[in-house]
Amino acid sequence: LFFFFFLTIFLTILLILSILTYFWSKDIYLNQIEKNLIQNINVVSILLKNKNEIQNIEQIVRDLHEKLNLRITIIDELGIVIAESDKNLSQINNHLNRKEIIEAKYNELGKDRRKSETIDKDLLYIAKKISIGNEIYYIRIADYINNITDNYIKFTFEMILFLAFFLSISFLATYFINLRIKKETDTILYYIT
Repeated sequence: LFFFFFLTIFLTILLILSILTYFWSKDIYLNQIEKNLIQNINVVSILLKNKNEIQNIEQIVRDLHEKLNLRITIIDELGIVIAESDKNLSQINNHLNRKEIIEAKYNELGKDRRKSETIDKDLLYIAKKISIGNEIYYIRIADYINNITDNYIKFTFEMILFLAFFLSISFLATYFINLRIKKETDTILYYIT
């Protein structure tokens, strides 16, 4: 009965901690990715301020993709993708109706989290509207969010091992204390009898 009660408490605590840890770590991870993407998009916007850079945009995007390991897309004012790091331009639809582009059109930055239709992966997108010469362009940078699940599984496994070790020691200590109390109680009962 004692072991069953102890195991029930252990599993309940483990479940609650796992759920809380997942949402807490996911939120921290996504906020950090978002900050990194904003920093990277600001750097890219500085690189593209020169009108001459637009002619070499595809090479610049490929080079940045290799260095940053991020998905980078450059979109013109009509929503036509003029440079893309992960896919051939002929296979990409118009991006004017994407949430992050619409937000960037009216604000300085736009963001969205969704599964990419183009590469079929979950991504966090940040888009920024910039002017080069007299033309408007959108720089969109995205990072993959599927690492959250992998990191969470690893973290949960480590947490389970730590909690199992801690609770095993607690269980053994409590069990031996319980045996000692039972022995003392039996001695007192024997004396009273």
